[in-house]
Amino acid sequence: NVRYVKEKLTIKSDRADFEMNTGYGIFYDAILTVENEFYLEGRTLKRTDEKKYLAMHGKLTSCQDCPKSWSFVGASIELELENFAKVH
Repeated sequence: NVRYVKEKLTIKSDRADFEMNTGYGIFYDAILTVENEFYLEGRTLKRTDEKKYLAMHGKLTSCQDCPKSWSFVGASIELELENFAKVH
């Protein structure tokens, strides 16, 4: 059980391989939450910089348990916080 917290961002995962100083690395069976505004989950979640994430076999949603929320599911989801998301 791994939990990485930085300001408004939280990553929960089963395990992780990451750099302690930067927080960059790979989180396995992970969920990224940004101040309850949205959730990004994936079998693997790679944090490549302060605002860039890549989820493999993942889901991007506005709410985990809300019936009226939106969501995208894809083999890969590239997310840049406060900018864009690409779903394949």
